[in-house]
Amino acid sequence: MQTQAMPAALAAGPESRRYGRWLDACALLSYLALALWVDGPLLAQPGQVRPEANAADPDFFEWMLRHAVRIFTEGEHPFRTPALNAPFGVNLLANTGLLGLTVPMVPVTMLFGPGVSFALLLTLGLAGTAGAWYWLLSRHLGTGRLAAAVGGGFAGFAPGLVNHANGHPNRSPSS
Repeated sequence: MQTQAMPAALAAGPESRRYGRWLDACALLSYLALALWVDGPLLAQPGQVRPEANAADPDFFEWMLRHAVRIFTEGEHPFRTPALNAPFGVNLLANTGLLGLTVPMVPVTMLFGPGVSFALLLTLGLAGTAGAWYWLLSRHLGTGRLAAAVGGGFAGFAPGLVNHANGHPNRSPSS
């Protein structure tokens, strides 16, 4: 009869677990700080900064944030709107991922406006993507925490994601 080995997390003492939680917190706070640095101009002037090469996308995402508010305040249909492509309207089911992001942001949008919600979504998207990769690497793929922190940082702040960090809150895998 074979005996099963005890998982490393259970075999480790309280000191080791505390050190591991400290490393987790450092990695996540580092990702948040890096995301704040990347999206700094958007956060400093929410709703005012527009990328030159892609000026229309932030406007559309902010419109979707306002649409999410109207769903709750005016009873607007969540999946169809006559406000775009009038008089025929637009089927918003093609952007259900955006509704998944914008509906939870309704309180923030109502209190601070769509510019703040948009900048917050972008920042949390970058940090959240890095954090999700860190969690996957450190918890499920058996990578050491330091290597997982580097891998999570690379995946979350890869050039393709940072390139879109100025205008696409739905570009990251964690979004």
